[in-house]
Amino acid sequence: MSVVQLDQASINSILYSHNAMRAKYGAAPLKWDSSIANQAASWASHSKSYPNFMAQPNPHGQTQNVGQNIAWIFQSNPFPSSVSQLPYSSLIGNWNSEPIPQKPGTYNHVSQVLWKSTTHVGCGVAVGRDPKKNGQNDIILVCDYYPPGNFQGKQWNTVSTGRP
Repeated sequence: MSVVQLDQASINSILYSHNAMRAKYGAAPLKWDSSIANQAASWASHSKSYPNFMAQPNPHGQTQNVGQNIAWIFQSNPFPSSVSQLPYSSLIGNWNSEPIPQKPGTYNHVSQVLWKSTTHVGCGVAVGRDPKKNGQNDIILVCDYYPPGNFQGKQWNTVSTGRP
């Protein structure tokens, strides 16, 4: 598997998928951060060698001072010919379709997308054929968020927009 260099169309698609959901719930739009994206790409590269892309002992990069969502897809179809045609919106859409936690102490992917104090996002993608799955095509999307969300005892829609 190899890390994909995201083009501007890909970045725009990722930001749109995040910010459309945030706008629906009154959260300010996220801004793209290239250094966070590089960190996410490194994590995608690191995670690709683990079963189901879940690196151990920290599958979600808890030691990186960011919040993180990971999505992956395994498909038998060939990859699109352009990086901007990878399924970013459907991968992020999976997070956005999760039930929104309604009480403190409950978190999931969408609560990180919506976390009101988060201001920046950066994502990385790795793609390739997985020899362990009969040559199936694999895509992993890692999005890192700063400041991180999903804090113990807090709720996505009650945190302030200031830095934690």
